[in-house]
Formats: sequence, structure tokens, C-alpha cells
Amino acid sequence: LLLDLLEVIRMSQADAAVIGTVITGAGEIAFVAGGDLAEVAAMHTVEEGRAYSRLGLELMHAIDRSRKPVVAAMNAYAVGGGSHLAMAAHARVMARTCKDYSGKKVVANILQHPEVSLGLFPAWGALQRLARRIGPKAAASLFLEPDHQGYPARLTAEEAHAPCLVEDVVEAAELRAAAGRKVRELANQPPETWHQDWETIDPRRQEEAAHLDTDREVQAWIAAHEALGRGKVA
Repeated sequence: LLLDLLEVIRMSQADAAVIGTVITGAGEIAFVAGGDLAEVAAMHTVEEGRAYSRLGLELMHAIDRSRKPVVAAMNAYAVGGGSHLAMAAHARVMARTCKDYSGKKVVANILQHPEVSLGLFPAWGALQRLARRIGPKAAASLFLEPDHQGYPARLTAEEAHAPCLVEDVVEAAELRAAAGRKVRELANQPPETWHQDWETIDPRRQEEAAHLDTDREVQAWIAAHEALGRGKVA
């Protein structure tokens, strides 16, 4: 999936007929439900973990640095890697409701970061991107502070809209049309108004952050692999 998405972003950059990209989930129960822990557990070497981390970082940076607008149409649960993917986009449109995991009940759509509760470090620059948008303290609280039931903090569409984690909240039936409008809106503006070129601002900080994030993810992968092998992470 990561490689497929990366190829789509690259193709959209090369195609003059494409003005932007909308990323959304298939079906009604997930935008992206996060990384596959079983896939992580199946890795056997640090090199595999590093390659996986770098591929994720490459995808997020390709979205973040795209010179054509990328909009996340969050049709359902955005959990872990799903939220990271959305935060890398230039704008987010979130459906107010979606189907639960059974596919039978309509529930409030949510955004969630459960990594720390699973013994994982937030991947692919997620913490850095959140900190840009809402500040370091608020970003850290999304990962570290549980809700009143002890689960990792879950934000509804309205709660995510309040601190501007998502720009627009719409009814589920209106999501794709709203995301298309957002792409056209951004495409009709100068890129400088919606694209933040962090490499231009400070190339050294961007490079250092990328290396630091990769190293942390490798360490997190090793810890997760060991925990999964011992049955400590569900």
C-alpha cells in the first residue's frame, strides 16, 4: 500500500492534466486503520525495519512536498498511520459519521493515535507534523493522555476541527464532492499560500529531523518486534 500510494503521488506530479490528488479509504469503516502489526512482526532484520521506516517517510515527505495539492478525504476511522497520512496532506476534509468495525452501525468518525499504548514510537514524522499545527504540548497529549475510559485519546470530527487538525467537517454523503472542491480551491491559489516548504526554511533542520525520525523508528520497530514475539502487544 505504501509503495502504491507513493507511485500515485509521483504520477500525479508528472501528469500535467492532474491538478491535485484526493486520498480516501475504500469502504465505510476505515480511512486508514494504521500500520499492520502482523507485517511488522514478520520482519526478521533491522534492515527490513529500516527499509519499512524509510518507505513510510518517503511517502509522507512526497505528499508534504508535493507542488500539487493533496487532500485527505477522511471517510472513516483514521487511526495511527491513517492520521499520519492525513496530517501530511495539505488539507483534510473529515466525514462526521462512518460505520463501525462491524459495518452495521453508524457511529461518530474518529481520529486516534494509539502507538504509545502499543509500545511504538509515533512513525513517519507524525509528531513533528502535529506539533507544527497545534504546538508541541497539544501534539504530545494526543499520544500520551488517555481518554476517560483509559483508551488512547479519540477525537471526533468536530473535536479535530476545533484545533484545526481538519479544515472541514461534512456529512458522509458529501465527502468526496467536498474534497474535490478543496483540491480545486487550493489549485487555484499560489502554492505559497498552502504549501510550506520546510527544506527552504531550514534545510539542516529538515535533514536532521528525517535522520532522527528514521533512527527512532528503527528502535521502535525492534521494541515492537520483541514485544509481539513475547505476546505483550495485542
